[in-house]
Amino acid sequence: MSIKRLEKAEDVFEMWHKKNPRSHISKNLSGTPQDFEEYMCCVGHADEIIYDSDKWEKDKDFHSYVHDFSSHPKVFFPQSHCDPNLIIGRPRKTVSFLDISSLDSPLVVAQLAFANELVFKNKDKEEVFLDLGKRKAPCFSTNDLKTVIILSDEGPIFISGSRMKVTKAGIVR
Repeated sequence: MSIKRLEKAEDVFEMWHKKNPRSHISKNLSGTPQDFEEYMCCVGHADEIIYDSDKWEKDKDFHSYVHDFSSHPKVFFPQSHCDPNLIIGRPRKTVSFLDISSLDSPLVVAQLAFANELVFKNKDKEEVFLDLGKRKAPCFSTNDLKTVIILSDEGPIFISGSRMKVTKAGIVR
């Protein structure tokens, strides 16, 4: 694991939470529903996310936040989870979101929160509501602050693109 990547993830955690990371958590996702596939496919554009975070608070003092996406970033699912008729555009390599050279490389990211709900519009402009469960879907930021990763029970979900970015104020645009 690269010291530079670890330091960047620590910086992201400190920026988001306004506190030092307590410890480093390493998760092996291989063979789990959250295992990263080679390709992710756009299935719509994000409208809203509801998440619980202990940012700015004592550890485990969670508060719920509602974020409306004004720039409507894209929502990506693993290719095997997608109906080919509902995919928007071409599949994208998963590593292109994660800034790693291969899926065998260690992924070092900062946990932001737990995603509870995600609302997006699909290819047909229909609203899709995902109930991710209360504090069951850890939510992370990539180190470049441009992709939110949600580890749902069904598999990973990426929110990325447009003008969306993770900042000290939260998820913006």
